[in-house]
Amino acid sequence: MIGTHVNTRTYQPINSYGVIGDCHSVVLVAPDGSVDWGCLPDFDSPAIFCRLLDAERGGYFQISPTDNTIPGVQRYLRGSNVLQTKFASITGEVVLTDFMPVETLRAWPYQGMNNNTWTREDGSCHCLVRAVECTHGEMAVTMVLKASPNYAAEPSEITLLPHNTGALVSGGRQHMGLAIVGAYRASSFSMQVLPDKEGLHPSIMAQMTLREGERLLFAIGMGRNAQVARRLVESELPHRNFDAELAHTLHCWRRWVQSCNYQGPYAQWVERSALVLKMMTYAPTGSIVAAPTTSLPESLNGGRNWDYRFTWLRDATFTLYALNVLGFTEEARAFTHWLHNYPTATAKTCRSCMAFAENATWMSRNSSALTATGTHIPYVSATARQNRNS
Repeated sequence: MIGTHVNTRTYQPINSYGVIGDCHSVVLVAPDGSVDWGCLPDFDSPAIFCRLLDAERGGYFQISPTDNTIPGVQRYLRGSNVLQTKFASITGEVVLTDFMPVETLRAWPYQGMNNNTWTREDGSCHCLVRAVECTHGEMAVTMVLKASPNYAAEPSEITLLPHNTGALVSGGRQHMGLAIVGAYRASSFSMQVLPDKEGLHPSIMAQMTLREGERLLFAIGMGRNAQVARRLVESELPHRNFDAELAHTLHCWRRWVQSCNYQGPYAQWVERSALVLKMMTYAPTGSIVAAPTTSLPESLNGGRNWDYRFTWLRDATFTLYALNVLGFTEEARAFTHWLHNYPTATAKTCRSCMAFAENATWMSRNSSALTATGTHIPYVSATARQNRNS
């Protein structure tokens, strides 16, 4: 039916990625439909997708035409952080819509310092949703999900669920559930597990043919343990109304960005910048990360190979200044409240908040997370990153 999907992909230029998030975490999506970086469910969670750092061993989640010569073109839906990637050929066209549902973009009510995604047992309200729809003609599509828990330091195991409804992936302390909605409606659909060369991180491959009007939805969520992840796939994710959640997410982003009072030149780019800065805020506490990535030095083989999933007071100040002059003031109040109350919090109660470390702050929930000098985070070498400057 469909040819074999072979991973021959190398590193992509940093500026080619689209970014989506829910003010808990962020994922990076390449124009070929691949999620190459993802720390879920929080900014400081160990990366489960890290192809951005290691194209050969790092995990990724790709949905794209089986014919990998068909290019993708990305755009954000107006006034939002919902990303669409369009693939078009002479035989057909498919549109991939990626988003992370949000309930609200208001800073959480000023709560204690021990609030994070896991205040609910399963953290399931924070997930990644990917909908692929054929809008014209017919196209063969391939989905590949390769999870590499804990920055690829932990091996993973995959369990496929019956009737093509999803899969479970577990490795170390990370447990992911993949729910597939609508597979029975596709003209053809098959799913299998493929081992990797090292036998550590197998991949889930689903191959399908979509005709005009046919649509599949893939949703992933993280659970505290394997049982919770299974419950996500079997009971919760398949019964959520993701069309309504998409509409609500669009409404939240558009309502938030309406507060922008800038009316000068390049207004569209200013608005886009504000939306990106908002994604860097952490809703449970009001803190702000400098960036959602790690181990990407400013220059090839450079020494500043740091983890930027910190609150750097200097960077946060610039972010808050930019948001304030644009009319977004709530973020500054939330950040100030967090900063003011931080000294009263202990490392034990700071779960997924950020704890001071000299001039930066650390997301202390993962105090054992590897830094750029750790043995398992791939270093960004000159040979591996020649195209970073392209």
